[in-house]
Amino acid sequence: MSERSSSSNSNVDTAASSESPRLKKVTILTTGTRGDIQPFVAIGIALKRKGYRVRILTHPSPTHTKLCEDFGLEHVPFGNDAEAYMKTDKEARPAMETGNTIKFFGCLAKLIQDSTLSTCQPFCEEIIQGKQRPDLLIVSFLNRFFGFYAKHVLHIQTIEIKLQHWVFDDPSRAPMGMPTLPFGWHRLIHTHLMIPQDYRGFQSFDNCIATILDSSSKTNDGTPKIATQLPTMDDFLLYDQWHDSEVKHSPLLP
Repeated sequence: MSERSSSSNSNVDTAASSESPRLKKVTILTTGTRGDIQPFVAIGIALKRKGYRVRILTHPSPTHTKLCEDFGLEHVPFGNDAEAYMKTDKEARPAMETGNTIKFFGCLAKLIQDSTLSTCQPFCEEIIQGKQRPDLLIVSFLNRFFGFYAKHVLHIQTIEIKLQHWVFDDPSRAPMGMPTLPFGWHRLIHTHLMIPQDYRGFQSFDNCIATILDSSSKTNDGTPKIATQLPTMDDFLLYDQWHDSEVKHSPLLP
């Protein structure tokens, strides 16, 4: 092979390596119905075509599993089967059928609370303790706590993609089917119901993760292993900080 040919191939190899992504592993964390995760599957497809390894943590429902597998994306079960819950729960289904938004969101809060362990366990196994720690984590609006945790505790680059419209500033119209109240009082739904409820959910996730990590830090006979003490939520997200972020629309994640 001539020097020119060798040099040419070397340049091609260098160019190819320079175009390959620095961040090799991307994890997408999203929950909800098919309409909630489908845009994230599209993002996963685009990333995979660029050479990234993409894993999607989402509900274990047949619909979610098939959607990921049909497009060659690795699916990791995360949380409970939300679709089955919406179809079978005696309170959630009537709330949807009658348009009772407040009741429906109360049902969602119950679903999240009941699925705390099935949500936190795969997060710990996949991202904290396992070999699948991503170079980049993409989280949906409904899973932003795990984005906060990944960014501030695990120091993983994290992006939040917000597809839902949750702005309560318009006094003449409440978002997402919420009741519109006189004088813009529907803002109280946000500040006195949704923000505190979200924060309580964050605390439940944080406590559950701490319990899982504490349990895994002990041997079979209960003797503690040597383990690094990770920060708690009080170290990276206070209630006032969360409240101000929501009210002033100042995102805590890029």
